[in-house]
This record gives sequence, C-alpha cells and structure tokens, in this order.
Amino acid sequence: MKDIIIAVADVYMEKVLEALLHRVPQSSGTATYTYDIIRNPGHDSGSYNDSHELLRPFITQYKFALVLFDLEGCGAEHNKTREEISKDVGDLLNKNGWENRNEVIVRCFGVFLSSFIEKLAKALFVAKMEDLFLRLRVVLLQG
Repeated sequence: MKDIIIAVADVYMEKVLEALLHRVPQSSGTATYTYDIIRNPGHDSGSYNDSHELLRPFITQYKFALVLFDLEGCGAEHNKTREEISKDVGDLLNKNGWENRNEVIVRCFGVFLSSFIEKLAKALFVAKMEDLFLRLRVVLLQG
C-alpha cells in the first residue's frame, strides 16, 4: 500500500508538487514516502464536485488522500467560504471510504504561488507522515 494519493485540478499544480515532493526526504532527512499525483479531468469544479468519486477506486491502495484545487473556478466561490468548500469535499471523502484519511486544500494558486511553494516546502520538511495533513492545512490556510 502506498502512502498518499494527491488529486490536483490542473497540470500546473501537478508540476509544482512533482518538483517539490520527491526532494523532501533527501533534503530534510525525513523518512521516505510513496505517492502518486492524479489530475481531476473536471479541473477546479470537478475537484469540488466529484473528488470522492475520482478517489474511490484508490481506497485500498493508499493510506491517505489529498485534494488540491483553486477557489476561483470551483463553482462555489461566490456563495461559500474557502473553509466551507474544503469541509464539503472532506465530508464527501469521509463518507466514501476516506474517513480520517484525507485532507482538502483550497487555495488561489495562481496569485499566491510563491507563498504556496514556500509554505508547502516548510510543511513537508518538518512534517512526519502521521501529521502531514494537519500541518499542511494549518500552514497553507493561514491568513
């Protein structure tokens, strides 16, 4: 069983994560972990609406699931907060086999890319696998 499957909304997020994640164990001295990154064909709105369906086939193959998408374009950005959107997706993941094994990060990647990279790198450098999602959520969703 692999450690983590990461569902992203677009190739841009995929490439950023690919550039960072494979370097973390080497440069930080943390334990290695296995992961795969998949793109949601529905992009941001698909990530909001059907991540639970996209990730359902992987329930027995991965320990954890992470979903990343932009607030803008998800379809709920005008009537819900980022926190409400994240909770909606997390609740669906919890109800569909990923209970207590998922995290959802909703960000505005295009605008805050440099901040995102810095915060993600920091979180991954200090995180152990058990609390990776908690640290990512706290670091990336700050102010």
